[in-house]
Amino acid sequence: MVDGPGSWRSWHNLRREHEVARNAFVDEQSIRLVAKAVITAILIFAGLWRSALVLAALMFGTELMGRALALYGRVRRRDRRGVFLLGGFWMTLNISVISMITPSILLSTQGSMPLFVIGALWNLGLIFYVSIHFGTMPVHNLVTLGLLSAATFIVLWFSMTNDFLRGSLIESLACVVFLVAYNAVALHTLLRQNRISLALHQAKTDAEARLAQIEYIARHDELTGLFNRRSFDEALAAMLRDCSDRVPIWVVMVDLNGFKPVNDLYSHDAGDEVLRHVARRLSELAGPKGVVARIGGDEFILAQPAMPEGHAARSLIGTIASQLREPISFGVHQLRVSAAVGLAEASDPQTKVTTICARADQAMYRSKSSLDGVPAIYSPQWDARRNPLAQRTELIGAMRAGEIVPYFQPKVDMKSGRLLGFEALARWVRPQGDVLTPSRFLPAVEDAGLGGVLVNHVAGHVVRQLRTWQSIGFCPDDVSINVSEAALATEGGCTELLAIIADFPDRKRLTLEITEDVFFARPGDPVQKSIERLRAAGCRISLDDFGTGYASFRHLRELVFDEVKIDRSFTSDLGRDRSADVLVEAVISIADSLGLQVIAEGVETEEQRQRLMAMGCRAGQGYLWNRALSAREVEEVYGAGALTVKTFQSC
Repeated sequence: MVDGPGSWRSWHNLRREHEVARNAFVDEQSIRLVAKAVITAILIFAGLWRSALVLAALMFGTELMGRALALYGRVRRRDRRGVFLLGGFWMTLNISVISMITPSILLSTQGSMPLFVIGALWNLGLIFYVSIHFGTMPVHNLVTLGLLSAATFIVLWFSMTNDFLRGSLIESLACVVFLVAYNAVALHTLLRQNRISLALHQAKTDAEARLAQIEYIARHDELTGLFNRRSFDEALAAMLRDCSDRVPIWVVMVDLNGFKPVNDLYSHDAGDEVLRHVARRLSELAGPKGVVARIGGDEFILAQPAMPEGHAARSLIGTIASQLREPISFGVHQLRVSAAVGLAEASDPQTKVTTICARADQAMYRSKSSLDGVPAIYSPQWDARRNPLAQRTELIGAMRAGEIVPYFQPKVDMKSGRLLGFEALARWVRPQGDVLTPSRFLPAVEDAGLGGVLVNHVAGHVVRQLRTWQSIGFCPDDVSINVSEAALATEGGCTELLAIIADFPDRKRLTLEITEDVFFARPGDPVQKSIERLRAAGCRISLDDFGTGYASFRHLRELVFDEVKIDRSFTSDLGRDRSADVLVEAVISIADSLGLQVIAEGVETEEQRQRLMAMGCRAGQGYLWNRALSAREVEEVYGAGALTVKTFQSC
């Protein structure tokens, strides 16, 4: 038999009906057993004990057979087993229906008004039961209603042969017309229910497919199909939790050399082919237990469990460097690139993702700076000059001396240019005059275990700065503070943060930004409770870097947020990467439907602003308007002389 599209759809619908009927059969069995026991007792009471025993054997036998077939398993494929299960189950159901219809016919032939009424009510009850419980199963419903209609005509026929129930011909015709009309209405309702059920099922399927597409785009690099950085960090965090001295984890950083000339000389299509080729080779080398991501234009990162053989780490990075030097065919051309490769190893489950990646990055740069480009393996001796205790002391001293302070980057209404507020970003202003961004000192903060201390330090500065601004007559509508896992994963960390913000009475002007790192780095329940406590205190909660992973969508369902921030990696790719446009538009749509404010980070060009506004995003943040400014610079740019009524609300 040839399976055409129509044949396959019919089989799919029958299989879906079987699954619904199977579940309903099991769920409603106890009710049916009681009803069958009652009607069997009535038949015995009416003197029909032989018929009662035969019907009881059929009714209860089909219950046992149906239960066995239902528990045997689902119909998954159109094979011999699937056809046997589906056919056997439907045959059992039909025999069960016939055995349950028969008592109404037997009772209507006894010449007794009470028994006739019982039979008629039993038949009517079966019609209601089938119409209500099997509305989404048109095949079973049509067959069963057909049998019940036949039984109803038989009951009516016997009623006309009994003197006490005999009516006129017109009355009998009226009854027949009513029965036909009832079945027509039931059939129309059944078909309508089926259309609605199929439409809802299709809508659910489409929504799930759309969400799966969005989640895939959010987690993968479109060109190579590899993980993006956030997805890689999640996978690496899980691997690090399971690592040990016996099974350490290797992280390899790869940066291509000679990639830009390929783009310039042979076109971007050639460059894309190189990137895809590198992705395939790295995926093969990582194996089934490893994970590979593209984290930049020509940067890749790989993680895998260490191999036990001696010198295996050196062998792995040597193989990577060697294979990436092999020529890549592109039309009539042979493209050549090389790579700087660095490896770092982690055997402590407490190792941070940022720490091990920074070490691999350090090894990669050592390879890149060497004359012969030999792959490098990170050595703790490279950091021997950086004593951890001395580093911790230096960081604490910098905070106490007021060297680490918040800078404020404006958040702007993209249509009107009105200032909406600021994001507070930590900066280390060193005595020699240079200003370090978080990427320069956060790894050291985490290594020293000062993450929570830094959050509280910045939050305290922000609260004091807001009071200072209030004293000169203006208040930003909103100032957001980044909150790390250290302040959320423990009750003590959250309590300390609450004590700091408690000193600022107008807490609706404070927004706490949380990235999804905290959810996969620590257990979810303590973090969720901390978020609920902070929100109960009056602060707004923002989900930062939204769209960079599946967890973002899951957390929107589980927690209450006031705001989502679109990650700068997607903003920067607008108009250049189709997946970025699709994802950003979907994120804005989802957030808008949930009543959440959306802020796009990293807006640097007028084209990005226009695209975001066309998608429905109203707020932005980035160099298009201003970099992060010191408190004094904020006062000079947005202070008393520059402020307008539109810029800030009055205090």
